[in-house]
Amino acid sequence: MKKVLPFFTLLSLAVAAGWRWQSCRTQISFAFAWQQAQFRSPQMDRKAVMEALDHQRRLTEAVPATFRPDLDLAVKAEFEIWHKQFEKGATDLQTRLSWQGETKASLKQTIQDDLRAQAWLEKRLQELVPPITEAQALVWFTEHAEQLRLPTKFHVAHIFLSRHEPTRPNRSSEIQALHEQLTSGKTSFAELAARHSEDSRSKDRGGDLGWLSATRMPADLIQAVNAQKVGETSPPIETKLGWHLLRVSARQASRLPHFAEVREEIIAMLGQQQREIALDHVN
Repeated sequence: MKKVLPFFTLLSLAVAAGWRWQSCRTQISFAFAWQQAQFRSPQMDRKAVMEALDHQRRLTEAVPATFRPDLDLAVKAEFEIWHKQFEKGATDLQTRLSWQGETKASLKQTIQDDLRAQAWLEKRLQELVPPITEAQALVWFTEHAEQLRLPTKFHVAHIFLSRHEPTRPNRSSEIQALHEQLTSGKTSFAELAARHSEDSRSKDRGGDLGWLSATRMPADLIQAVNAQKVGETSPPIETKLGWHLLRVSARQASRLPHFAEVREEIIAMLGQQQREIALDHVN
């Protein structure tokens, strides 16, 4: 449902990232921008980075001299975030400043310039893009509801033995013994999970994994979960991850969402699309 145009992505990286991109005046600043682009969006190429930096430069130059928002606190906060990155102390900090061709004073000015350009861009977009109405969102929902279909969900608990135990490459007998304890009624699922499950995230919750769908489970595990009857404990199941005893306590069938459930998301998505279109008209 969410469609982010490449141009807007580039602009967001160039402008919303603010001072971290620095200036495009020197090769050093391009190298820094390229490094940051690869970190945030590995699919970007050098041409895209240059275009983004050039757009940032043109946007900065277009900000009217009379536009002077109060940015003192924002500049201070950004500078402090930057400063805290240097755990090795003043030497490490000075090395980075030199590499970027900056001093502390010039860096603060760069931060202020970029935040000012960002604030100007936001002001222009607010002027050009009217708020999305609920009626517009409802029209989109009516036409595209199937795209928002919620998948089948399962409330799952498991007892898990990992296959990453070097001294025990095959743990079929162990999981079978745990299953026999359950079927004998000598202990509860939650107690057995707390004592024996090797899933640290769920063992202290009785093995509870919460609500899961196919998008959040490996294919072989979701296949086993889908075949399991609600309220019953599965026989031992082997997957690529290891060995499981599964219990599905509830199941929710796939359904279309109600408009109220997705209203805010649709409004945000339509607003984003309108902002992307408006970027072409920002001077």
